[in-house]
Amino acid sequence: MDKKTKRILYELSKDSRLSLKKLSKKIGLSESATSYRLKSLYEEGTIIGTAPIIDHSKLGHIVYRVYSNFLGTSPEKETEIFKWLKKQEEVSVLAIGQGRYEILIMSVVGSHRKFHEFVKRFKAKYRKYIGELETFTYLKTYHFSRDYLNVNNKKERQVIITGESEEIKVDQVDKKILKSLGTDARKSLLKISEETRIPIRTVANRLTNLEKKKIIAGYALNIDLSKIGREYFKLNIIGNQNIDYDSLIKIATQMDSSIYVDETIGKYDFELNIESEGQKELNKIIKTLKEEMKGIREMEILQVEKYIKLTYLGD
Repeated sequence: MDKKTKRILYELSKDSRLSLKKLSKKIGLSESATSYRLKSLYEEGTIIGTAPIIDHSKLGHIVYRVYSNFLGTSPEKETEIFKWLKKQEEVSVLAIGQGRYEILIMSVVGSHRKFHEFVKRFKAKYRKYIGELETFTYLKTYHFSRDYLNVNNKKERQVIITGESEEIKVDQVDKKILKSLGTDARKSLLKISEETRIPIRTVANRLTNLEKKKIIAGYALNIDLSKIGREYFKLNIIGNQNIDYDSLIKIATQMDSSIYVDETIGKYDFELNIESEGQKELNKIIKTLKEEMKGIREMEILQVEKYIKLTYLGD
């Protein structure tokens, strides 16, 4: 992958809704050349998709994470379970994991009751095939741009923070626009208007307002990391003592391969998500964290092998 293509991925990881005109200007290519490269990235599967980064706390949504593992299952049964999970409206993000947990779920719901009903359905249907079922409630997420794709020497790290915000009332028009954008953040105003049957000027004004209020905090890029020689790891850590959280956030911000830090209600003190170039880089990050935290009592390393569903939408 040459520098121009890397720059396309980098700029879109900061803002996947960036117009073709602005994108081509940033990378120093014509619009036609940029369009050709972008189309190729989609066709070869490097770009899986784009999505708005929604601050669900502003919509009154609750965000859960679920980890589970299989017990005595055949590959056919595991495929069946994943297919069933993918169809459930409460499952917003679904991934196959390697390590202690093989089923990774993010659920965005409007109430605790709705999430509880989903868990009960899951257990009733497949309880004998699943082992542990760990759940966590998200409080806040720090979203980092992919600086490892930045071919310039200048550091331009972008950090977007979502969660723990006051609820903002939105109406059905806003919800329709959010739903339309949910599967493709690069969707044109005209296309959104056609899908939602909302006048294009209203779509433009409402979208601007959603961005201004930070309900839409940014626009994310989903990449097939195997195409660019990267692997996704979640490092869930329990320290030996009380931690300086701000210091660890600063460390994560300085790591080119960090993409998220999650704050959840649960047992972990620090939850770092990285897109590592390999085991050597992963080991270096673990060593740095041990030094900064003055020792680690427990660390769970989960590898995300493949995403099956990516919507990030709630009810």
